[in-house]
Amino acid sequence: MTPLRRVLPPSIVLVLVFAIVNVGTIFQDGNPLPVLRAIIKLEFTGSNMVQLAENKLMQKDGPETPLTDFLAEHGWEFKDRLGSAIFYTRGNDELFVKTRKLSGFYTVYELEYPLHR
Repeated sequence: MTPLRRVLPPSIVLVLVFAIVNVGTIFQDGNPLPVLRAIIKLEFTGSNMVQLAENKLMQKDGPETPLTDFLAEHGWEFKDRLGSAIFYTRGNDELFVKTRKLSGFYTVYELEYPLHR
């Protein structure tokens, strides 16, 4: 028996056990593929911020500086932070951003509405 044939079945079993045990976490945002793609982009392309959906962004865990820089490119200025809520202004408009941790290594930002409305 080749070494690959000895290693492959236990590896598949471990992946399946991991998936079954963590099914709630894996599917907490619905389809996990966009989140997985975003994590790969963050880890392998050097991007600071990745867009998950029209109103969702993701970054590696840390200060929200990449979010503030990203929104500044769209004309928004930081106003205030209250717990997991961040507020930005542009003229008379206000943008509310809800933050949450994803697995302790990433932060997901949910914007009140898409930037290009």
